[in-house]
This record gives sequence, structure tokens and C-alpha cells, in this order.
Amino acid sequence: MNAGASYVVKDIYKVYINPAAEGRRLIYASYIASALLVALGLFISIFAGSINLLFTWIMGTLGAGVLAPNVFRWYWWRMNGWGYAAAALAGMTLSLLQVAAERFAGLAVPLYVSFPIIVIVVAVVAVVASLSTEPVPIENLIDFYKRTGVWGFWGPVKRRVAELDPGFRPESNARRDLGNVLLGILLLIGLYVGPMYFIVHRFERAVACFALALASGVALFFVWYRRLPPAGEVSR
Repeated sequence: MNAGASYVVKDIYKVYINPAAEGRRLIYASYIASALLVALGLFISIFAGSINLLFTWIMGTLGAGVLAPNVFRWYWWRMNGWGYAAAALAGMTLSLLQVAAERFAGLAVPLYVSFPIIVIVVAVVAVVASLSTEPVPIENLIDFYKRTGVWGFWGPVKRRVAELDPGFRPESNARRDLGNVLLGILLLIGLYVGPMYFIVHRFERAVACFALALASGVALFFVWYRRLPPAGEVSR
């Protein structure tokens, strides 16, 4: 609720509806946004047949709708705000249609079927919308690339940076980054699932999950955290 209200106020109300809003007006707008989101959540819950249906929708189907744009915005230079907005809207629409089909038409689509379909459709929407609209200004892309050293499909930006700053050498540790991501996923799985097993008295599995989280956390400390640059220093 809090995160959703902040998106509505900062990214929609402040940008498109009332750019001059400050202070108390933004606070009141956040009250209204929070109340509307709670009402929307209660309305959606009426049509849910079970907690499992809602959980599957939130963690699986809805997540599939934002997976592609969240990946593209980091690893594809041509992704822009229009592409992200169109992809997120398409993902939310498809996820709601999936729930409606299951609730009212009895068309229960397994998550392993709906998830990849939604991801692919949303990815296509993101690409088409981005290519159909103006790209992000090259100055912004250059600044982002030089500050983050991001890797992926950044060819035109890399060439422009090389022209403007021939001595710039971004850090390239794609393999190490991917390994760190894998360790982070294992850490989160252990921390997320372990307490659930503990609550239902599956103590052996809970201990295994906590051990997985601990081992992953220790590994991340040495292969990721200790390699971070000092505070305020941009890694090159």
C-alpha cells in the first residue's frame, strides 16, 4: 500500500496532474492514494476464491508482468519511459484477465504456462513501444552508463562514450555479477521460506533453509561486499 501510494503520488500526481504540489498537498494526496489502493484491494479480494489464488497472482502472474521492463531498463539502451509504462500496463491487464478467466470462466491456467506467456507478450510490448517513441536523450544515457558501468546491449552509448572520453574503461564483471545474483537468490529463498517451515513445525527443513541463507550470505560477503568500492567512489 505504501509503495503503491508513493508511485501514484510521485510518478503520476506530481508529474502529470499537479507539478506545483508541495508539502501538505502531497501528504493529502498520499492519504487519498492509500485509501483508494486499500479500497481497490478489498474490491479485488471479493473475486478471489482463495488465499492461494491471490498469492499466486501477486507473486507469480503480476510479477511476470513487470519482469521484462525491469530487466530491459538496465540492459537495453533503447528502453524508455513509454516502453516501461506500456509494458507494465500490459502486464497488469494480462494478469487481471488471467484471474478473471479463472474466477468467472473456470479456465484455470497453471502458473508455469501463464508466466512465460505473459513475460513474452510484455517483452514484445516493451520493445515495440520503446522503438515507436523517442529514445532517452543520449546525454542522460552517457551519464548513466559512466556512473554505473552497466553491461548489456549498450553499443551506441559505448561508442559515444569512447568518442567523448577515450580513457574511460568501465568495470566489466558480468560473470561475477551473475554469480552474485545466484547467491543472492539462494539467500532470499532461505530467508523467505525458512520462517514458513518453522511456523508449521517443519524444523528440519527450516534449519536447512537457514543454513542455505547463512552459507549464501557468508559467500556474498567475500565475493561481493568486500569488493565494493569505497563510499562515494565510482567503480571503473
